[in-house]
Amino acid sequence: MKYLKLAVIFLVLLGGIILVLSINNGGDDGVGVSRESIYVSYSREIKEGWANQTDWDKDMFIDYCNKIDALAQDYSVSTLREFNLTKAIEIVDTKIFEEWAKNDCSNTKVAKYHKAITDICAKDNTAEDNSMVQEILAVYRVYVTAYNYAYSNFVPETNFDGNTWRRYSDYRSATESNIANTLNNSYYRRHLANITAINNGLRNNASRFESGKNTYYAKLAEEIIAHYNRIPEEERNDSDLIKLRTVRNKYNAEYPNNEAINNYVRQYAVQVQQNNEREEAEAQAQTQAQAESQELMTTN
Repeated sequence: MKYLKLAVIFLVLLGGIILVLSINNGGDDGVGVSRESIYVSYSREIKEGWANQTDWDKDMFIDYCNKIDALAQDYSVSTLREFNLTKAIEIVDTKIFEEWAKNDCSNTKVAKYHKAITDICAKDNTAEDNSMVQEILAVYRVYVTAYNYAYSNFVPETNFDGNTWRRYSDYRSATESNIANTLNNSYYRRHLANITAINNGLRNNASRFESGKNTYYAKLAEEIIAHYNRIPEEERNDSDLIKLRTVRNKYNAEYPNNEAINNYVRQYAVQVQQNNEREEAEAQAQTQAQAESQELMTTN
């Protein structure tokens, strides 16, 4: 009985020693099989997930990226990483070009899939080298230009500096040239020319230019008036009036239909005249006072 107890104790101690050695050596075959099974499970999940996916899912893509990163500690995952990246790009590529092919293309959906590409590139910078990504971004740049022109009110910034500004005729000429270049762009002709609203907006814009011109010069007149209004009324002089009249004459040469600026110049001239008369009266009063003071001194 004594020997039996000693044998049991020995077996228990031996088992403990084997277990410790197994842990120190990275685990037994059972642990290795478990890791392999995780790799197989993740690989199957990723491949089946993309096989069943019909639209972009950022959360799913990021989840797969994180699982692949976890596997990378023990396995070479370059093939699996490339598979996940390629499938994500293919989904976005299909969806965004399907949207661009529609006559009633949705700007909201285009923005959604463009955001998807930026998310993919942010997670894996090798995506920028993908030919599908490069084409999507190239077409998107043309799309944004075309969309903005198609829906523009054609009212640019004046860049008014007190004396000069951007001539609207120059702006219109440059814009019409850019629109023509957009219509002739190869990406536009291949992928975007069928979008009804954009195509109509680029080709039928004369009325928007005329409306834009009216708004532009109304805004410019307000900026001119605001600029010269910075000078207090009691300080306005002939030099300021000459500058204002020069600006007004240039303005009227480009856009003779705004009476607001003409009325403002007339009011400004009245204020300058009043200031001149006041200064003249003050000067005369001062001269008179000096003369009287001098006469008083002479008499005394």
